[in-house]
Amino acid sequence: MDQDSTATPTKIIAIILGSKNDWPKVQQVISGYTADKVRIVVHVISCHRNPYEVVAFAEGSDYFNAVICVGGKAFALPGVLDAFIHANGKKTPVIGVALGEPASEALTAAVLSIKQIPDQPVIMPGQDVYLGPEGLGLAIERVIANRLPEHNERKEKLAELEIYKNFNGD
Repeated sequence: MDQDSTATPTKIIAIILGSKNDWPKVQQVISGYTADKVRIVVHVISCHRNPYEVVAFAEGSDYFNAVICVGGKAFALPGVLDAFIHANGKKTPVIGVALGEPASEALTAAVLSIKQIPDQPVIMPGQDVYLGPEGLGLAIERVIANRLPEHNERKEKLAELEIYKNFNGD
């Protein structure tokens, strides 16, 4: 069987939800995609409640063309996952999508959790973040079209241990 050499290979995307409560919003977006256009696998992994699973996922993340983290409230998952992917020597891009009701504290917290990561290693569309189901759809389409913005260069920062100690270690 001959394959068209100009055909774009099917992309593989992992979508990670911080909570199963986010599933209905995600399901409505991804239900329109078929496996011949994009292959999507969805996980529910909380970086606060499932740290070992986050580390394990990061170790195998190079299987995916991109990872899209979707959630609300204090949404640390995109930044934490990106840090573990980087620590494992992988280059899989991580995208954060903030969920929440417009003008709510939950949405504001999610947006700031993504936007305020030092050196901004999580992929964003310009100076803002992907928002809601529409943002998820846009992120998926950009992965499919191979039109993600460049990763920001990560600035390494050494840990500074014991900068203060008021005992002799006895």
